[in-house]
Amino acid sequence: MQRFMKMTNVLWWIKLASVFLMKSSQSDGAIICTPPCLLVSNTTDIVAVDHGKAKVNSVILGLTRAVAIDVHFSLGFIFWSDVTELNIKRLRIDDENTTTVITNIGVCDGLAVQWRTSQLYWTDTTYNRISVSDLDGNNQLTLIFSALEEPRAIALDPDNDAMIWTDWGSAPKIEKASLSGQQRVAIVTKEVYWPNGIDLDRGGKRVFWVDAGYDRVESVDYNGNNRKLLFQMHSLHPFGVALIPPFLFFTDWVTNKELHMLDATTGEVLKSFSVNGGRPMGIVAYDSGRQPAGNLKEAISYS
Repeated sequence: MQRFMKMTNVLWWIKLASVFLMKSSQSDGAIICTPPCLLVSNTTDIVAVDHGKAKVNSVILGLTRAVAIDVHFSLGFIFWSDVTELNIKRLRIDDENTTTVITNIGVCDGLAVQWRTSQLYWTDTTYNRISVSDLDGNNQLTLIFSALEEPRAIALDPDNDAMIWTDWGSAPKIEKASLSGQQRVAIVTKEVYWPNGIDLDRGGKRVFWVDAGYDRVESVDYNGNNRKLLFQMHSLHPFGVALIPPFLFFTDWVTNKELHMLDATTGEVLKSFSVNGGRPMGIVAYDSGRQPAGNLKEAISYS
């Protein structure tokens, strides 16, 4: 009888533990990756890439044509644009709930989250404008609507009140303005052909971008000075770029392994990955360090 009671107690605890684990796994929501890692939009999917382990897993499946992507790390949101449905969607990671937050737009090739003020910025290459809203898609405001031809990627620096974007129109360029759209200035206008993805070293006030016309990965400071060619290989078509210091990652449409990891200082190729086929588009770091609560002091050394 005593042995039976002990066995019953053991079975009860096993059952209780299994129920707890099942509920815990259900409340975890979408499986992402262990930060720092990467999220890549692959037109029909969004995948997570653990660059340390060279591991890729699908996060969101069955999309129409996802291109631009960004996150609000602390709130657990993933945002992406769909250039066929002409909207911007949001996934809440903990409950896997997807919401369409922006509708009635043109083709959005670039979006960026202002994590301090909980705002969403995006480019529109159909109507040639840059707009902003809150994270629910309300309080929309067009910030820039003149002298834009093909605005593509956009990146934000809250500490320096800066938004920086690429434009691959007839006069290709990289421009900078304040987060309210004021103090607009072109910082790269020469030797640029098809500027695509962009990311920022906010601590070092430096811009990284990829050029699909010249098959290059380059960087420059916020004033357009100290330009540096990091990587070039003919017959590439680089699209997105993301920084996780000291590494720089870019997506490519041509090579068999479509995601490449560089040393952000030297441009040396350290590793390449396959992202489950398809055509990799936008890429973003999934890392709290890329969205700090306070001022970012650390910068990459370029000596």
